[in-house]
Amino acid sequence: MLKKLNKLYSSIFKFIEVEKPTYPLLFFRMGLALICIGKLAVLSANYLTFYGQYGLLQWTISKVSNYNFSPHIGDYSLFLAKLFSISPDDAAVMVMKIFFFSCICLFFGLFTKISTFLCFILHLAYINTGSGIVYGVEVFTQLSLFYALFFPLNSTYALDSLIGISQYKKASVSAGIAMRMIQIQMCFVYLSSGIEKCLGKQWLNGEAIWRTFMMPIFNNYNFSWIAFYPFLPLLMGIGVLIIEIGYTYFMWKKNIRVIWLVMIVGLHLGIGILMGMWFFASIMIFLSLFAFGADVISDIAAYRAKEARPVQHYAGLN
Repeated sequence: MLKKLNKLYSSIFKFIEVEKPTYPLLFFRMGLALICIGKLAVLSANYLTFYGQYGLLQWTISKVSNYNFSPHIGDYSLFLAKLFSISPDDAAVMVMKIFFFSCICLFFGLFTKISTFLCFILHLAYINTGSGIVYGVEVFTQLSLFYALFFPLNSTYALDSLIGISQYKKASVSAGIAMRMIQIQMCFVYLSSGIEKCLGKQWLNGEAIWRTFMMPIFNNYNFSWIAFYPFLPLLMGIGVLIIEIGYTYFMWKKNIRVIWLVMIVGLHLGIGILMGMWFFASIMIFLSLFAFGADVISDIAAYRAKEARPVQHYAGLN
């Protein structure tokens, strides 16, 4: 029994502690920073409406639903307002600028550990302050920032390596662990989502697709015609279930994960185009590309090399 447990323990660590190239971490660092910057750009025009002292959800109200130690824009703004003798709303704008500057530093890999920590804390403060506008994209962005705290993001094409803070590495076990963590996380996300959808009837009979298309908030296009073709939402609903549940298994298969990655990207592009949820689509595509993109590139390269071998052999005979 002990031998079997030891063998299982060794197998798990052998699976997780694998050396991988570090270039996907560059994609993770820059992509995550761009998503945060994009969200700030969209909110900047109505920033104080959502996060100001007397915005839609006032600081005193949003503080009640959080723990006292939870990060909150109001706490940081009041501290800066007192420190610089400015109004609380001006201080809230200053917090936004600090967040933006931290995202820029994260993008270029400058003082990466500090900038990642600031992005994590401030993004969490935005979630706690504007809970009324929080949805999936905030959750997955915060999750990504949490992982970023521990990933060696300054080990590949970062300004930190130029100024001697970090050392450039072409491949590392840390990079392999980082990718494994996101791979496992994404598999759990899609598997749990697919199973939860299967527990009801709305995804199995197409009602969920129909309701989504008819909701005013998502009604970017007129899909009323789909009522005359009830098999379409039925097939779409079942297709979503197959893609999400199959993700956990087929993304580990060398000959199939290329197709599955294309399907999951297509699924979220469809969500962005049809429902207008572009940031949610972006973060989900971004995480899947980071998790399995390098493996898919390796699969394609191996396939092309295999296809090129007979041609080289034939050329050698001549």
